[in-house]
Amino acid sequence: MPLKSNQDEIQVIQGIKRTVVVAIAVVALVLCLQRLGVFQSYEYDIFDFQSRVWRQNKNMPEDIAIVLIDEASLTAMESYTGRWPWRREVFADLIDFLRLGGARTIVFDILFTELSSPSTEELGLGDARLVQATRAATNVIHASQAARDDADAFHKASVPRAALTQEEKGKQYPIEWVAGQGGNPYTTIYWPFESLRRAALGIGVTSFDPDSDGVYRSAELFFQHPQQILPGLSLATILSRFDDTRISIQPHQIFLSTPSFQRLIPLDGRSRYWVNLYGHYEAYSFSGVFLSYMRLRQGEVNDLPVHPDQFKNKVVFVGASAAGVEDLKTTGLGRLTPGVLLHAAIYGNIMAEDMLRHAPWWLNLVLLVMTVTGLAAAIFFNRRRWISIVLAIGVLAVVCAISLGTFAVGWLIQSVPPLAGILGAYLTSSTWVSFSTHKEKRKIRNILGQYVSPAILAEVLSNHKASFLSAEVGQRRLLTLQFSDLRGFTTIAEQYPVEKVVAVLNDYLATMVDEIFSHQGTLDKFIGDAILAFWGAPIVDEAHAYNAVSCALDMQKALRRLNDRNQSTGLPILRSGVGIHTAEVILGNIGSQKKLDYTVIGDGVNLTSRLESLTKTYQCPILISQQTYAAVEQSLCCRVVDKVKVKGKEQCTRIYEVIDHIDALDDKRQRMVQLTNEGFSFYSQRQFLNALTCYEEILKLEPMDTLSRIFVERSKKYAQVPPASDWEGECIMDHK
Repeated sequence: MPLKSNQDEIQVIQGIKRTVVVAIAVVALVLCLQRLGVFQSYEYDIFDFQSRVWRQNKNMPEDIAIVLIDEASLTAMESYTGRWPWRREVFADLIDFLRLGGARTIVFDILFTELSSPSTEELGLGDARLVQATRAATNVIHASQAARDDADAFHKASVPRAALTQEEKGKQYPIEWVAGQGGNPYTTIYWPFESLRRAALGIGVTSFDPDSDGVYRSAELFFQHPQQILPGLSLATILSRFDDTRISIQPHQIFLSTPSFQRLIPLDGRSRYWVNLYGHYEAYSFSGVFLSYMRLRQGEVNDLPVHPDQFKNKVVFVGASAAGVEDLKTTGLGRLTPGVLLHAAIYGNIMAEDMLRHAPWWLNLVLLVMTVTGLAAAIFFNRRRWISIVLAIGVLAVVCAISLGTFAVGWLIQSVPPLAGILGAYLTSSTWVSFSTHKEKRKIRNILGQYVSPAILAEVLSNHKASFLSAEVGQRRLLTLQFSDLRGFTTIAEQYPVEKVVAVLNDYLATMVDEIFSHQGTLDKFIGDAILAFWGAPIVDEAHAYNAVSCALDMQKALRRLNDRNQSTGLPILRSGVGIHTAEVILGNIGSQKKLDYTVIGDGVNLTSRLESLTKTYQCPILISQQTYAAVEQSLCCRVVDKVKVKGKEQCTRIYEVIDHIDALDDKRQRMVQLTNEGFSFYSQRQFLNALTCYEEILKLEPMDTLSRIFVERSKKYAQVPPASDWEGECIMDHK
């Protein structure tokens, strides 16, 4: 009993240690990714989803009304005021109508930065009418725009050259601005034209910047200019309602204070306010309001489309929803949101204390650590896979519920880090459990893997077919065979100590086998420093020829990397040749019940070995047969080498050198391939002088090309002493 207790205690300690290690690693990784901004776009998507869930049907406060210049307004009023932009008298009439109805504040999200006739400094009738209506109403907030412009020739006029007068600045507020907040100051303010600016109750900045994905979610509430600090349109509307307002702009909040009104406005790390949108709002078409005003002027008081009393004691925001006015923005609630709704939403958020607050950093960190640690501990102490999956889904559901629930009560937590932590904790912990639980099984698999390829191992372990275990079973299969051998390794063995020779050979063989396995090949056997492998079995592979040749190319690349390492440590440089042939062979478990080899036998194996030997003759690293070339010519670039009759064969076969993948070929090698193929065609047709010209041209491109040197000599020889009349370009090899 004590022994069992000690074992349980050890398992608990191990589980705690593993949980701590996983938690630290995953939390550190998640925090690094968060610091790099990897999660930001996903946080945006989650915010938009939360907005649609909780705010799509949310009503804007009742004391806010929206007057929209919509498509119907543009169409209905074209006969009266012409195409957009409209005459200024139209907006003056709107102000008069809203004043008649007793609107508390009239807020324009429309810029009047220039006179109707910019060519003259005098007010036109329309401008004068708008100024008069603004002054008479005494409650109109007009819009300005802030920009960061370079003081070049184009913008020079819009950058104030002298300090603004107190009258030009308008209403001022005591503002405490913490140093370093707000980013770079805005260089240019595009004011309403001067008379209108002086007549307005206040001026607010309408500028909005989208997030990196083009969606509008947050806004600056105050805009820093070298000469003054300007409120945004919504803040200007609020400030116009109170006297003796004091403002403190801090890194993560703005504090507004008056004798009768206080608000703490939360900001994010960029000193921006996140807008809590409203899906439902009270909106009136500009044309309906204008028609009502025209009827009132004519003495009609019945059946008005919009009665003035509907705006009594309301803050009326005037903006546009028509596409032609170009003030539609993409928000979390939709792609065609009128920009004025953002200003109205900010005003409504602050006045109704319906603001989104960002959770403090420590709370986000606690949530991340708790989810990662809890899930890791649960997996380590409950090792059944289905339980791990259920636990991960459960923790995921809890985090999603917390994220949605906190948004509903006005808190924004960072949702992506804990979600990423759940994924990381699950993968890390499950992998660790899998490795520790199946340690003995993995040992057996690793031992078997030293003798057979991973493909055979997987097939045997999964299917247990008798064909792999019986010495009598065999079958004919069309396979691609690969034979590779080191050149001059005997000389290397004589020059270096035995231990170093064995180490170099083992390193080489291990590197080559890794490439064979990575290209789905099957290792047949080692023959000294030679390797026999094949493709197409035991797993059926329609692209066996392509995979075998691609493997040979990667084997040459791997050998170059191995030589770079060997050269730096004083080890010999290795060179190899590879022969590849596609043929029908006998495949099976050959041997006895005590010793079986899963191998191939047949004439194709012999030809593959002969092709490897020919790589020494032609100094071509990779040679393939005509049968293999026919299967890969569409995807791999090869050049014809020769037409040979190898020893032990009665028939001739064309052989090809593999150059590279077609899409990886440069101009020089393309030209060499073209010249080689043309040269061999001339050579086979007994046009030896033409062949000589082609091969000599290749030598100009690549002076060390052994194949071209061989055919230059042959072409010169046959040009002087032609071959027999039945000669068709073949070369008989009398050596292996």
